Parts: sequence; C-alpha cells; structure tokens
Amino acid sequence: MISPHPTPAPCQWFPWLTAALDRGSMPRPSLPSFGAVPVPVRGRRTVTPRVRAAVALVLMPGLLTAPGCGGSPDRVFRNDVMSPRPPGIIVLQAEESSGPTVESWLHFRGAPKDIGLVLNSDHFTEVPQDRISFDFRALRPPSWWRPRALGPGLRAFECEDRSAQEPLWRKHLFVNQAGDEVYFLKFLYY
Repeated sequence: MISPHPTPAPCQWFPWLTAALDRGSMPRPSLPSFGAVPVPVRGRRTVTPRVRAAVALVLMPGLLTAPGCGGSPDRVFRNDVMSPRPPGIIVLQAEESSGPTVESWLHFRGAPKDIGLVLNSDHFTEVPQDRISFDFRALRPPSWWRPRALGPGLRAFECEDRSAQEPLWRKHLFVNQAGDEVYFLKFLYY
C-alpha cells in the first residue's frame, strides 16, 4: 500500500525502532572482519507502518509530539488532511497525540472554495443530520476541539481507509454553515 503522506516525519527514533524489530533491515558490519562468512539474505525485509506505530506507542508514548518528529500545525495539516496546504487555509490549532490510537486534531479556517478542495482531496461522504455524533470522549480530544461551536447548520463528513480487511484510519470533518471553518480529526486504530 502506498502511503498518502508525501514524506515521513524526520524522526531520529524510527530507524532504531525498525532495527530493533527487524534485524534484516538494519545495516550490518562487515562479517569477514569477525571471521564469519557472509550469508546472502533472501526476501524483502521490511517493517510495516502498523508495526512501527505499535512499537512507538509501547516504547515511546510521546514520540509523535517529540521535537523534530512533526507536530507543527502546517505539518499536521499536510500529513493528515492534504498536501500541499491551500494558501487560503489558516490552521488555528493542531495537536497530535498517541495512546491506544494515534490521533490528529485540527481547527482551521479558509475560503469555502479551499474547504471544498479539502473535501475533494479524499473520499469524504456526508453524514446525515440525524446520525451526526460529537462523542469522541474515548479519544480524549484537546480542550479547544469543540465542533459544536460551529453552530446550527453544520455539516459532518467521514472517510475511512478500507484498503485492508479492516479500516486502518478514519477521518471526521465538521464544517460550519458558511463553509469557512472546520474541525478535523484523523485517528489510526489497530
């Protein structure tokens, strides 16, 4: 599966975590210097993003918000909503967190045409008004993430990855009636 993210977060811990999980993927010293005969390795040795995320959650719960590992509002937008960020979009607040799920929370504003680009960037489907839910307490949203503040007439959209047998991530997007303010949530689950 090709990742929807153009470039991975430049984090110094991922190579170490990958090497700890899959010895075949880490650089090896020259075996003849130890008196051993090099043995060719067959097959592709990779660690899936699921395994990397699981190890990150277990070994380093604060990994996603560590300095140098992403977390700037623009980076969160580009990685989780769309890249490049339309110039008319202003990210007001953004936060990434980790736990049993990995979440990205955003609050942004923009011209209705730019919000339309965001909606068209993925396979969002509108949630009927009688099915809109604001109950995300289990994910522990940040105190500023309040989609109800968008007022009456808000619209809700959902999108999820069904490239595997079970969904890997889900996106929720709440847009105000004027179409110029959004609360966004993306979470990965295993």
